[in-house]
Amino acid sequence: MKGIRLLVSGATAVALMTASSAAAPIASDAHSILPSTLADNTDAEQSYVILAQNQSGGLTAKDVKGVSGVALPLTILTKRKSTENNLYAISGLPKDAMLSAGKHRNQIWMVKQKDIHSLSLRTPKGYTGSFHVVVTRWEDAVRPAETCVFLVRISDAHAQTSAIPVSPAPKEKVAKPYIRTQKENMLYNRAIRQLKQTDVAGSRSILEYLASKGDPEAAFALGKSYDPAVLDKMYLQGVEPDIEKAREWYSKARKLGNPQAQSHIEAIDNP
Repeated sequence: MKGIRLLVSGATAVALMTASSAAAPIASDAHSILPSTLADNTDAEQSYVILAQNQSGGLTAKDVKGVSGVALPLTILTKRKSTENNLYAISGLPKDAMLSAGKHRNQIWMVKQKDIHSLSLRTPKGYTGSFHVVVTRWEDAVRPAETCVFLVRISDAHAQTSAIPVSPAPKEKVAKPYIRTQKENMLYNRAIRQLKQTDVAGSRSILEYLASKGDPEAAFALGKSYDPAVLDKMYLQGVEPDIEKAREWYSKARKLGNPQAQSHIEAIDNP
């Protein structure tokens, strides 16, 4: 095997590897296999080019896509029988990106065999872009190294969420102020007197008629006629309270524009 030359961009460097130097040096220090002038130039901006001589198809990986700040599972596969001595060098990750296992130095990660199949990648929040990741597997000095490259596409979850238009919640329509006729005013006053005189049934029939015409005060008085707290204060004997009906009429009174109805609904819901 003449060797494998990998040229990648961004945070990674150019790695020149040969079979004779593929085993022991990388196991102790991944950075030591790189020429010093290239190992220190981790910010170099170069095009992604992959030139491989006698590259084996035994190591493969799938392209993946995800969102920034969220763990993205990686799929790295090998056809050759694996041993616990296998090591994987992974490079090409953007700055501050993290793998779920392994150790790194100068943007090169060393991952053990036991972690490679459950490996995941997490990019910093707000990161967007695409990058190639280079994976190289070493076993021993006899077997040649295997290399594969896959593409990662990352989008920003926050940007996606904020790009979706959110429709404003519909505003509750406020009814126009209700003005009673002279006759309706007389009926309302009669209903209130009947309620105080314990003629609850007669009072409610008049109030329901007025409430059906849009009178918020009539609907509010109906709610009070069913409200146990109000009935206790009026000392009405033989009148059964009904919380559900009280809430129903208070809600209608609120929609019709009565300003006191909401506080009575809250008092019912939080006794």
